[in-house]
Parts: sequence; C-alpha cells; structure tokens
Amino acid sequence: MMRSSTLLMLAAALVAEDTTLTIGVTRLEAAAVDQPFTIYQVSGDTYQREAGAKAVDALAVTPAVFVQRTAGNQASPFLRGLTGEQTLLLFDGVRMNHAMNRSGPNQYSALLPPNSIERIDVVLGTSGVTQGSDGLTGAVDFRLAPAGRGVTAVASPWISGRGDYADGYRTSGGLDGLLKGGIAYTLEGGYTATHDRRGGKDAGDHLFFDAAGDRDIPNSGYRQSDGAARFAFTELPGQRLELSLGRTRQFDAPRADGYSENSGRTINTGAATRPSDISREFDEQTFNYLHGRHVIGNAAEIARLQTTVWYHDWYEEEIREDLQAGNNNASTADDRYRRRENQNRIQTRGVDLQVGKSFGSHQATLGGTWYRDVTTTDFQRYRTAAGVLTPGTETLSTTADQSAAVNATVPDGAVYDSQAVFLQDQWLITSDWELVGGVRLTRVHWDFEATKSRYLAAPTGTAFTESDRFSKAVSAPTGELRLGWHPLVHTTIYGGVSQGFRAPNLTNLAGLTTRASANTTSIPNADLKPEKSLTYEIGGKWQDGRDHASIALFVTTISDLIQTQYQDTNGDGSITAADTATVGNAEKGQLAGIEIGHDLGLPIHLPVGQRLAVIQAASAVTGEAEQPTVVNGRKAVEEVHISRANRIWGSFGLRYEPSPAWYLLAQVRWSAAYDEVNPGDATDVRHTTFAAKGGDAGAMPGYAVSDLKAGWKSAGGGIRVDAAVENLGDVSYRDPGSGIDGTGLNAILATTLRY
Repeated sequence: MMRSSTLLMLAAALVAEDTTLTIGVTRLEAAAVDQPFTIYQVSGDTYQREAGAKAVDALAVTPAVFVQRTAGNQASPFLRGLTGEQTLLLFDGVRMNHAMNRSGPNQYSALLPPNSIERIDVVLGTSGVTQGSDGLTGAVDFRLAPAGRGVTAVASPWISGRGDYADGYRTSGGLDGLLKGGIAYTLEGGYTATHDRRGGKDAGDHLFFDAAGDRDIPNSGYRQSDGAARFAFTELPGQRLELSLGRTRQFDAPRADGYSENSGRTINTGAATRPSDISREFDEQTFNYLHGRHVIGNAAEIARLQTTVWYHDWYEEEIREDLQAGNNNASTADDRYRRRENQNRIQTRGVDLQVGKSFGSHQATLGGTWYRDVTTTDFQRYRTAAGVLTPGTETLSTTADQSAAVNATVPDGAVYDSQAVFLQDQWLITSDWELVGGVRLTRVHWDFEATKSRYLAAPTGTAFTESDRFSKAVSAPTGELRLGWHPLVHTTIYGGVSQGFRAPNLTNLAGLTTRASANTTSIPNADLKPEKSLTYEIGGKWQDGRDHASIALFVTTISDLIQTQYQDTNGDGSITAADTATVGNAEKGQLAGIEIGHDLGLPIHLPVGQRLAVIQAASAVTGEAEQPTVVNGRKAVEEVHISRANRIWGSFGLRYEPSPAWYLLAQVRWSAAYDEVNPGDATDVRHTTFAAKGGDAGAMPGYAVSDLKAGWKSAGGGIRVDAAVENLGDVSYRDPGSGIDGTGLNAILATTLRY
C-alpha cells in the first residue's frame, strides 16, 4: 500500500527540509492516520477556529478529552478519566510535568499562549515507552509553530485580537521572517485581560451573599502577559538547529471557588453566622522556558539523530486569606484576619537524545532522557491582633508553626531526577501490516528533608521541627506492542497493549496541600509505590482528504493507583475539614470506555468548492478504584468511583463551507449527568454549589449548549476573521470539578492581520 509522509509541517519545508517528528509522543515519522495509536490532532484551521484565550481551550471538542476549568486562568485536560499528574503534558516534545504537579487538575497547560502554538497532538493509551513517567492514560503535546512560520520575506509583521463579551480580550502580535544565511525567526508577544465571567441566565442561583442573583461570577478574572522568540538555522545540509525561548506571567488570578460569594461558606462567631471570606489566589504565576534542538537527518550511517536540551522555570506565589473565628463563638474578641503566603519555584534541566536507523523493513529508534527538578520554597504567615478583622493591619506571625520548613508546600531544596533508556522498533511486515514494539527502563530518584509535622497533625501552636532525610530510587521497566493493518490507503485498524507508570512526585511524598474546595488537608505519604498501568485498546481510523473518522475502545487497569483517600473521622456521614484525607496507594483501579470522532462531508451534490460536513466527538468513560479502609476496627477494601472519571459527553455539529475562504458552523456541546461520584466530591463546593436536584451529594446535572460560528480568510491567508455566538440558550452549566460556570450567551470576534 502507499505509505503517507509528513502532512503537517509544510510551512517549515518552505525554508528547509522538514526534520521535525510528525508525532513527537510516538517518535514515529508518519501521519497520524497511519500510526497504530489512538491519536487526535487539533491543527491548522481547526486550531484557529477552536482556540480561545488559552491554547488548551482548543481541546474542548476532542474525543476522550474534557477540559476542567478550576478558575478563569486555570484549565486542565482530562484524558480518559485522569488529569493532572497522572497525564503527561508536553510542550513541543519536552515534558512539562514536574515534581510539584498537584494531585488533581493543574494550571500549567493554561500558561501556554495560543499565538505560539501551531497544533496539539493527543496520543491516548499510555506513553510509558516513548516518554516515560506520568502518562497513565495518554499525553498531550502542545507543538510550537516553527520559527518563521514558513515566511520567505525578511520581515512579515502580524497582529491579532480576540474580544469575548463574557470574559474579556486578548491581543497579540509579532514578526516572522527569513534572514540571509538561512536563519528563520519569530518574535511575538501577547496580553490577556479578563473581567469577572458572565454566566448563564441562572448563574446567580449558584452565588451567595451580596453576589446572589447576579450573573457575573465574582473573582473569576485574571491578567496575563507573554513573549517568545524562536530561531532556526537551516543551511547546513541535512541538519536543522532550533532555539526557542519565552516567558508567560499571570497575575491578579483568584481561585473563584475559594471565596464565600462562590462557595457559600460561613463561620459561626459571636453567636452569629457570617461569610468566612476564605480566598485563594495566585499573584503571580510565571513560566520561563528555553529549548534547544539539533536534528541531523538522512546521514550515511543513521536515518535521524535528534538532541533536545531544555530548561523550565516555574514560579508561583499562592496567597490564602481568611477570617479566623476564635475559640469562643459567643464573642468576636479573639477573631482575626489571617493571610498565608507560599512561594514555590521548581527548575528543571533536561536532555533527550534519540537515534533512528533503518534495517531493511525495520525502523529502530534508540534513545535516552535525563532531567532534574530542584525546588525553592518559602512560607510566611500574617495575622491581625485579636478582635481585628481589617486587612492591611496584619503583622508577621510569631506562632510556633510559622516555620517555612513546616509549612512550605514541599520541602525547600528537594531534588527529584530521572534517567531512562528506550528502544522502539517499527517493523513493516508487509505493505499492509506493521508491528510496533518497544521497551523502556526508567529510574527515578528523590532526596529531601522533611519535618515530622508533614505526616502528623501538630497540636495548635506547636511545630514538629525534628526532621528526617528521605532518599530513595525506584525503577520501572515498561513495554508496548501494537499491530496495525492498512487495508486501504490512509486506513488503519489497530490493536495494542501498552504499559505505563508514574513515580510518586514530591507533592505526593511530602506536599502540604489543602483541597480548597473541601477545606480538607491532605496528608502526604513518603512510602508510596509507583503507579503502574496496563492498557488494552482496539480501534480504527480512516482519512480521505478532509474526511476522516475514528473509533477506539480501551480498558486500562492501574495497580497501586495513587489517590486521596478520605476517612469520615467523626462519623457524621460527610467529609469536611474535621475529617482526614491521606495520599495512599489504592489496591487497583480500572478505566474503560469508547470514543468516536468524525468530520464527514455529506454525499450530496454541491457546486465545486463547497462542502457540508457532519462533525462529532463523543466519549464515554467509567472508572472504579479499590482502596484500603477500616471498618469496625478491621482493615477492609472499599470500591469507590474515581473522581470525575465516570462521564458521557461530546459535541455534534454541521459545518458548511460555501468556498475555501468561508465556513459556517452550528454545533451542540453536551454532557450527561455526573452521578457516579467519589467520596471527596460530596463536600467539594465546586460540585455542591451546582448540585443535581435529587442526586447524591457531589452529583452534577447534565447540559446541552448550542453555538454558531463563522469565519473568513483571504486567499493568501493574510487576513482572517472568526466570529461566534456561544450558548444561544443562555444555559447555566458547569463541568465536574470546575470552579466557575461556563459562559452564558456570549459573542466572540477574533481577527488576524499579516503583512
């Protein structure tokens, strides 16, 4: 059969031979449709149509993925029921995951500016062989636009803007070009400013106190600035040198679910009830990166040699404020205003090497990866005098538990590193059959010093300063075997089995985290075992020009699944701040599901150049875990639902293109009710403030919202205009785990101009 070559990097080919991997996650140089993996891509015009204020927003209509939005500035993709530290995020083929990733949804992918991203690759199953730790159900790779974007002029300036009635605006601009000597370059920057989100017609029903009845969701806006530069030297025969660097900074970024207006939290004081005014915000968050890559292709002895080095610097300043009730609820004389500040920095240095070589019908890839994470953390606690609740009058606390060693998010100066080697072989058995197999050996080591108070509940006003050093290494072999059959051109039917693993990170091992939505402190565990996954999947995919369709079914079992395990300590039937939550290894977990996607032109007679297509992405996932518990003083095993892993959701639409320049899209985004809940969901204010009527505690209702979109681009692509009216029914809705509602009736206008 005919084998396709790279389809997605034609712009780079204008300035040099394309030497970039087609799918960096799989490390195979073939179009996505020809690889025996479950792959979904958002690229080209699709990315331009779907991308919102954040690059990760473009994944909202991708099979098997839903995007949880903790706050206006935070978003985290769920892949087949898992998110955060249990899914692997890549940035231009370089791992974004680090040792301080939180145990649930995180904000890191939302720090990638959309103007720097050319496409997004989603590879499902596991990534244990090709990428190593963390990808238990898959990986997402946010691919940078190539330096110069294929421009052949010395300088090509561009500017773009996006206005969003319900949220705010984003503007960006830059300069692309090709200099003498074959140096392609891109310089770009952007600024985002959002206001409090305007929700649907019933948004005020989920707000409290002075905000009750209002459609504007308090504390949901944020600001962001970003800048980037990319360079590529292309005139060395068969080689390409790339350098990418950038910085993103978010500030004035509150977590909406932490405020009493959004959560309804109160405290009892002075024989009265009042808002607790608990809040949490990030001011600021920054991401600095530097990537260097050297690719040699088509050399005499090797088909490809690629070396990538990277440096990532993540910094966040997390601020928590609250009104603290004193010990005597009959009086306000000992109430206080309190503020806690955590400064967290983690720096990663890494290198990845891979060598490709052809042996007859075999294409072998050998490689290795090394990276090291180092933390820098601090903590300060401030509070007012007893009986004073006025912010601005607080002073640095002198209580015994003020120490940063006791209260920093993770221990300061912790080191977490990994080394790995891998081998993958693609065997073209015949023109129609192929077998892809691989093995990897990964070693992860951590070293930190932690006080006992991280693992024990310290009495009020007392700090356990005695500390121990924790130094340990774990190793994990992983393997993969996939069979692909290509009965027709651009058709692949495949099946496979793959292993993945995730070593516990510093947040699991020694992190002090409070689930702000439930106000329950999670106790870390220094004795955790690595998680290991085993995925079986079968699927089929087909593409003919712009028409494509796919289906995949999977079962993933996870042993030693790391989960927050809640214990109803006081026996009142609910999980609150009075109870305990401990990070532990469950006995096992299992995820299973199906995903369907297609973009199919209808077989009706239309004038030449016109197209009417039916598009769909539909997914169903179920997830259960067996975790240890204690019943009547005896150890037992309890089966629980994996939080937010039991869902059915998708989108359906019609897209009409009267000419290559225009498109019109009508779509419905929908979700069935979330009613198979985890114990921790029961008091999660992100769930309880948008509860399903008559459902279990933590259950959330389903929804269906409709959108209209339209767009036009000039023949040369120098002008582009996209417009949308979202949520025509002005429906109030919220995805599980999200801290704010989706937008209500919303108008969007986005433009790009290039000279």
